[in-house]
Amino acid sequence: MGGGDSLAYCYSLDGVIYRLLGARPTALSISAAAGKKIECAWSIMADSKIDDTAAKTALPVIDVFTGTPIIAVLAGLNWRGVDYATKMATLDFGLVVNQIDAIGGANGRSNISPISADPMITIEPPWTAQLETDFRVGTTGRLWLVLGQGVLAGGAINTVAFFCESAEIVSAQESDDSGTLRQQVKFAVRDEGVFTGTTVSHYWQLGRA
Repeated sequence: MGGGDSLAYCYSLDGVIYRLLGARPTALSISAAAGKKIECAWSIMADSKIDDTAAKTALPVIDVFTGTPIIAVLAGLNWRGVDYATKMATLDFGLVVNQIDAIGGANGRSNISPISADPMITIEPPWTAQLETDFRVGTTGRLWLVLGQGVLAGGAINTVAFFCESAEIVSAQESDDSGTLRQQVKFAVRDEGVFTGTTVSHYWQLGRA
């Protein structure tokens, strides 16, 4: 997201095809409703936009996706060694993007670079006193968020997991879900470490599980 080649994409509006270059993500989130397909939402910003109708008469035909979709599990979060069943989980990466304005270039911004991420995890479990207590006293602990279930043809588990060594509940609000008392619980990454010099970072991992 923050280095290497930038993205290029096209879109069609009222028969006019526009081409955008120098694009990078400005926001990224993953949402997982129990028993349903996991969805990923991106926001992308580009540094140039042109009418490319002369070179492109139509957008490419999108082939049918043949991969196995990831289905969210009900008990997908482990907080301080305890599994919590949640009907919905959201992972917002909290991207921070730096825009450098160009004064000599023809395309406006000369660089769009995501420089940091501060993930926030939100779950909606049934109300429990322990989560309320952890919020009030500022408890920190390990957090696992497992996104998905199923097995691919190659035998690999079709799952993505988010892990942080130390997280903290920053919000725990009650809500009524058709007679079921739930909590909307938000976790923030709290494990701070020094990469180089005085640069402080929060340690977390997202990978295939």
